[in-house]
Amino acid sequence: MVSKSAVIGIDLGADTSYVGYVGKGIVDICQNEVSRRETPTLVGFTDRERLLGDAALAQIKSNAKNTCRNFKHLLGQQLDSPQVKEEDFWSTSTIGVCPDGGLGYQVNYKGESRDMSAVQVTAMFLTKLRDLTEKWTQSKVADCVIGVPSYYSDVHRQALLDAAKIAGLPVLRLMNEHTATALAYGIYRSNDFDAEKPCTVAFCNMGHTMFSVSVVQFVRGKLTVICEKSDKVGGRTMTECLMREFARQFQKKVGCDPLSSKKAAFKLEEAVTKTKKILSANNEAQLSVECLMEDEDFGSTITRDVFLEMCQPMMDRVSAVLEGAKAAAAAAGVAAEQIDFVEMIGGASRVPWVKEFCSKAFGGKELSTTMNADESVARGCALQAAMLSPLYKVRDFAVVDVIPHPVTIGWMGSSADQDAEKGDEEGEHMAGAEGEYKTMTVFPRNSLMNTVKLLTFYRKGPFDLKLEYEDTSALVPGAGKLLGNFKIDLPPAGETKKIKVKAKLTLNGTFGIESAQMLEEEEYEEKVKEKKEIEVPAEEEAKPAEGEASPPPPEGEKPESPKEGEAAAEGETKAPSPKKEPEKKYEWVEVVKKKKRTKRTDIPIVATDVPGLPSNTIQKQEDEETAMQADMKEIIETDEKRNDLESYILTMRDLPEDSDPADWHIRMPRTLLDVVTQLLELMFARRKGAGNHFCEDEMRGDWVQAVQGTITNYANAAKTPGEMWLAFKLPGYSHISPDKLGQIVKECDSLTSWLESMQAQQAAMPKHEKPVLLPDRDQMICSDLEKKNQELAKFADEILRRAMWPMWTKQSALPALLELGNDIYSIATFDKEESSWHLWVYNRASSKKGVTLRAKQCVLPLGQLTLVEEMPADSDALFRVPYALSSPGTSGLVCVWQEEEGEVVMDIAEVAKQLSLDLKSPEIATRLES
Repeated sequence: MVSKSAVIGIDLGADTSYVGYVGKGIVDICQNEVSRRETPTLVGFTDRERLLGDAALAQIKSNAKNTCRNFKHLLGQQLDSPQVKEEDFWSTSTIGVCPDGGLGYQVNYKGESRDMSAVQVTAMFLTKLRDLTEKWTQSKVADCVIGVPSYYSDVHRQALLDAAKIAGLPVLRLMNEHTATALAYGIYRSNDFDAEKPCTVAFCNMGHTMFSVSVVQFVRGKLTVICEKSDKVGGRTMTECLMREFARQFQKKVGCDPLSSKKAAFKLEEAVTKTKKILSANNEAQLSVECLMEDEDFGSTITRDVFLEMCQPMMDRVSAVLEGAKAAAAAAGVAAEQIDFVEMIGGASRVPWVKEFCSKAFGGKELSTTMNADESVARGCALQAAMLSPLYKVRDFAVVDVIPHPVTIGWMGSSADQDAEKGDEEGEHMAGAEGEYKTMTVFPRNSLMNTVKLLTFYRKGPFDLKLEYEDTSALVPGAGKLLGNFKIDLPPAGETKKIKVKAKLTLNGTFGIESAQMLEEEEYEEKVKEKKEIEVPAEEEAKPAEGEASPPPPEGEKPESPKEGEAAAEGETKAPSPKKEPEKKYEWVEVVKKKKRTKRTDIPIVATDVPGLPSNTIQKQEDEETAMQADMKEIIETDEKRNDLESYILTMRDLPEDSDPADWHIRMPRTLLDVVTQLLELMFARRKGAGNHFCEDEMRGDWVQAVQGTITNYANAAKTPGEMWLAFKLPGYSHISPDKLGQIVKECDSLTSWLESMQAQQAAMPKHEKPVLLPDRDQMICSDLEKKNQELAKFADEILRRAMWPMWTKQSALPALLELGNDIYSIATFDKEESSWHLWVYNRASSKKGVTLRAKQCVLPLGQLTLVEEMPADSDALFRVPYALSSPGTSGLVCVWQEEEGEVVMDIAEVAKQLSLDLKSPEIATRLES
C-alpha cells in the first residue's frame, strides 16, 4: 500500500506530455511503462478496452477513427471556431458537439457509438499520467501543478480544472508555460543574480503547436514576467507544409488525395515527421510510404531550400511574434539591448531557421541552450507544486506573473448612490445614475495573479454584476467575451445599505466574484468601571482618633509621603500647620456606555453563465470514469499475467538442455505453475459467468417440473375435495368452504401464468446472458422458483390443514386410525410444540408387546409417514410414528400394516368399538359429518 505522498508538475502537450516530480533535493521526470520519459497524448477506444498513451499510439493506424488526439486545443472551444477547423485537419476521429455542450469526439467503445467530450478525454489521460507517476515514484499524488499556454482564457482554464477534478487530481495551480520555464531557469541560479540589478532573459519556445517569446527579469529570490507573445505556429505547421506538398505529388501521380482519408493522412504525417528531422541536419531528405492509399506506394525527395520556401508563411508569423515581444518589452521599459540571454526551448527549436530568426531578432545574440528543451515546463511546474504544497520546504523564490487580457465589471446605476458616504477609504465606489449601465476595468492588463479588488455599492435591494473581457481582439479566435453574471441577492430594505463586493483574480488565472458583505453601523451598550468621588458630610470630616488607623487610599492612588526636609525625629515638636482641605474619597462604579461597531453580513451570490461544467455533470462523469477504471483493471491484470507467462516460457526455452531443472525456480522470479495458476484464475473469472449459465440451463427443467408438480397436487386437492372419502373412507377436504378452496385454485393459476411468462422470456434470451430466473448457486437451486414453490405450499397448507382430525390444545387421544388385529391398535395425536402428528401403535395384551410391526406403505395428507423409533419395552406403545405437515406431494391417507400372519387394513368402526369411543359425540361427530 502506498503511504508516501508526491507533488508533481504536468506539461500537458498536444503531441507528448511530461510529468516532473520532486524527490529528495532533486526534480526529475517520470518514466512510463515502456521506459520513456515522454508519453504520447493519445486516448483510444476499442471493442474491448480503452487505450492510453503508448498503447493508443501502437494501434492508431488500425484504430484511427477511434483515437482522440490534440484534445488540449478543443477544451472550451465552440464548433464554429477557426481553431476547431484547424484541429479537424489533424484529428483522426470525428469532432462533434457532446451532450454536455462542449466539443468532443465521436468514437465506438465496446460496440457502442459514444460521444466523448474533450473534458472527459483529458480526464482519462490525466488518470494515465497519475498512475504512471504513482508507479514510478511509489507514492500517492498529493498535489500537482499543470502547465497551460498563455493564450488560455477563463473558459479554457476552467475546462482543464474540471478535467482534473474528474480525474481526481488535486490541482494547486494552473501555471503559464513560459512562467514555469522561467522558474526552472531561475531557481537554481538565484544566488548568481544581483539583489538589485535585474538579469533579463528572453525565452523562445517553439513547441509542437505553439511558438511563444517571453521576457523575464530575475533578481535574487524573485522573477518577474515582463511580457509574453505567442501564436499557434509550431513543429506541426512545418509538417503540414510537407504533407500538402507530398499529397499534391501523390494525387498527381495516382489520382487520389491521401489527405481525404484519415488513415492515409496519418501514415503520411508519420513519414513526413521523419523527413523533417532529417532536413534539420541535411540538405536533402527522402520520403517513402508503403501502401499510402489504394495499395499504392509513394516515394519522393525534397531539399532544404524547397522546404524553406514552403515555410515562408510560417516564418512571417514567427517574425511577428518576435517583434511583438520586443515592442511589449520596450513599452515596459526593457529595450532589446538590455536582454542579457536568449534561451531556446521546445522540441522544434532545433530547426536551423528558427534559431537564426531568434538570434537575429535580438541583435545577433548567441543563443543559450542550457535547459532541457523538452522537459523545462514539467520541471518548473513541479517546482511550483513543491513551493505551494505544505509537504515540502523550498527556498524562498517569488514568482510574479501577470494576465495579458484586461477584465471589466458592469453594473446598473442606482439612486441609492446619492447616499454614498464621503471619504470611504476602503474599496472603490461603484456609482452611477439611476438606470445607467456603467463599466469599469477591474483588472487592467498586466495585473498580478492572486489579486482581490474590493468594490463598494450602495443599494436598497438585489443587483446584478457582469464580468467580461475588455478587448476580444486579443483573445484566441472563438473565445467568448462573457465571464459570468452574478446576482447579489440583497434582501429588499427601506434604507440604503452599504455593500462590499470582492472580485478575485485567482492563481489559476480565472476570474469571479468571491464574496459580498453588507456593512451596517450598529450601537451597542457596554458596561465599564469608572472612578467617582464620594461626597463626605461636614460632621464626618473630623480627624480620626490617635492610634486609629487611617482609611486606606482609593484604588489607584498612592498614600501621601512627607515632603523632602519635613521628616522629624521622634519626639520633636511639630510647628502648627494651616487647616487642610478635607480628604477626597472615591469609589468604582459601573457605567453603561453606548458604542458603535460595524456589523458584516454575508450576502448570497447567484452565478450564471460562468465557464465550466455544472456540479451534477462533473459528478456523473466522475462516476463514469470510476466505472471505466474498474473495467480496465481486470483487463490490465490479465495482460500482465499473459506477458509474464510468455516471458517465462521464452526464458526457459533458451536455457541449455542439460541444465538442472532444480535451478529453474532459483533463476526465475516465480514458478511456471504460479504464473499459469494466476493467469487461469483471471481467465476463468471472466468465463465463470458463462459456465454458470450453462449449468443453470441444464438444471432449469428439473426446477420447473418440481414447481409444476406442486401446482398439480394442490390444484387437484382443491378441485376434488371429496375423493379421499370415496376412495379410502377417510375424511377429505369437503368440509372446507368453496371460497377457501377457490383461493388455492386461484393461487395455482397465478403461479402457472407467472411460470409460463418467465419460461417464454427465458427462451427468448441468449443463453450466455444473465437468466431471468435467478439461481442460488450455493444451494444449486433456482431461488425464484423455490421461493414461489414455498409460498404456494405455505398458503395452501394453511387452508388444507383443516382437513385433519380434530385437534386438542394439548396432546390427547383422537379417534383411532388403524386396527391391527384384536389387541393392536393405533391412535393419532397432534403436538402443537412440534407442529406434527404422531401415530401411536398399542398392544393390549402384555404378552404381545414384542410383536414385530413395520410400515409397508403409508401416504398421508400433506406428508409422508415414516417409522422413526421403537418405544422402550416398559412402554404401552410399541411405536411412535410422526410425520411433518409441510411436505407437499401427497393427496390421501392409505395405511397398510403387516403382521407375521398377513396384512390387515384399518377399520375405524371396529377400533372405535374396542376403544369404547363414541363416534357420535359432539366433539368427534362435528369432524366426521362430511
